[in-house]
Amino acid sequence: EGVFGVAIGVAATYVYLFILFGAFLQKSGTTKLFANFALAMAGHTPGGPAKVAVIASGLMGTIQGSSAANVAATGMFTIPLMKSLGFKSYFAAAVEAVASCGGQFLPPVMGASAFIMAEYLGAPYAYVAAGAALPAILYYIAVYYQVHLRAIKVGMVGIPRNRLPAVKGVIIKEGHLLLPIIILM
Repeated sequence: EGVFGVAIGVAATYVYLFILFGAFLQKSGTTKLFANFALAMAGHTPGGPAKVAVIASGLMGTIQGSSAANVAATGMFTIPLMKSLGFKSYFAAAVEAVASCGGQFLPPVMGASAFIMAEYLGAPYAYVAAGAALPAILYYIAVYYQVHLRAIKVGMVGIPRNRLPAVKGVIIKEGHLLLPIIILM
């Protein structure tokens, strides 16, 4: 099969569509929804900005499947936020990098390797995505917990609640942007 083997075939048929889908969601404002939702959920907790990075990167990972794109989309917001509240630059970058790496195996949109796995296994993509769900969730729980432990150890505080959006307000104002993701699942 050479150059036009399984990998190119999968990229031409499936990966392209999911990249297009991710670009559509970014342009529609879904990244803002994820950032605001993450801020509302965890911004006030100890180490809040780092937890926001973990949650936002996890949510972005559901639509991108690319670590680099995930860092570019969420890091420009979360890294300065972490640094402004006293996190060291290297820690802020490390949290964002580790959190963004999970997007490679977080369903429903995973990295190209998931499509290649489905092709080689002769199984539906949904089967591969379902198999990746639990490990991906456990990964993000572990990263979140490590951030929490580090924040407690060094005495990091969260963002005051009066500077954060309300969860209900975020869902009411921007929740419609989740419909394409729900339909995809």
